[in-house]
Amino acid sequence: MLTGAWLAAAISIDVPALLNDEGYNGLCFAGTRSRRCNVARALLCVACLIWSVEAWGLEQTPVQADAHYRLEFQDDQIRVLRVAFGPHEKGVMRTHQNGVLVFLTADLQGHMPPSEVQWEPEGTREPRENLANTSFEAILVELLKPPTGQPPTLTILPVARGLSYPLARPTVTPLVDNAMVSVTKERFPGTARNGTLSALPTDTVFVYLSGGAVGGTSMNGPIRVRRGEADVLPAHTLHQVVNLGFDPIELIVIHLK
Repeated sequence: MLTGAWLAAAISIDVPALLNDEGYNGLCFAGTRSRRCNVARALLCVACLIWSVEAWGLEQTPVQADAHYRLEFQDDQIRVLRVAFGPHEKGVMRTHQNGVLVFLTADLQGHMPPSEVQWEPEGTREPRENLANTSFEAILVELLKPPTGQPPTLTILPVARGLSYPLARPTVTPLVDNAMVSVTKERFPGTARNGTLSALPTDTVFVYLSGGAVGGTSMNGPIRVRRGEADVLPAHTLHQVVNLGFDPIELIVIHLK
């Protein structure tokens, strides 16, 4: 991509000297046909074009700016992207929103990350580059709106149902908790479900770290999922996450605040 250095070089040329054509007192008027005026106009046009291209590239969404990003879901609250880099591939510079990156492979250096999740503050990002000999894949959830600060729409406490009530309970590990978002890693043993039936005022994103049959994470009802898939539960949707199988299921749960 063209960078600001090209623009600085273009506008640092001594344009007034080029415009100093005898008979025009250093000014280049419309209709002037001097060679110096033509050169000056061309340089100014090139500088404006470079600035426009660079600004346009930074303002694009990740999908528009970089083929390594694929749109999975978007509404007015979030944008869910699948990020994929082959060995030694490099992306482009771009601006981005606050977001949560969920690793599905080793990181871009080929190392296992210290956590499955990484918080990414908004700003202009240097190009991602995969320095490893293996492919990189992740889910990036970008936050498009400020936090609402609203309490849960509805919460219903569980009711025991004799022998059908699950003996196992999910294990919840906090990963990120800030003013924008709460992220947890949750492990559901076979037939386990979370403790409440609830509806939240914002979207909830589920990224599956293992496969199986699960309910309460999708508008499509009970579904069979695979590692690396993601689902979005819209705001105000009454739900209770439950493992419908006998093998454990692990997932990342992203709650917007």
